Amino acid sequence: MQEIRVCWNQKQVTLTLDVFLNPKLKAEPCELVFYGVTNIEIPHYAPWGKSTCINAVRFEENRFQIEMQTGDILSIEASSYEFQELPL
Repeated sequence: MQEIRVCWNQKQVTLTLDVFLNPKLKAEPCELVFYGVTNIEIPHYAPWGKSTCINAVRFEENRFQIEMQTGDILSIEASSYEFQELPL
């Protein structure tokens, strides 16, 4: 993960990611955008060490959890989300 942007007025959170869309090619820039955000938790304790990579993702109802390879779990509650590729 490269960046997290919060737009308070629009209740929107945007995650900028490098994603391996094709395992045979290098990672490409993408965004994961959350709309109607009501809660966000972004701990950065790094109990497992430094990393910018995502280890696992879970989604249940309106709660999206991202487990980083640092051991931190980011939590976002939102009404909807969208994944989009960014131009190279």
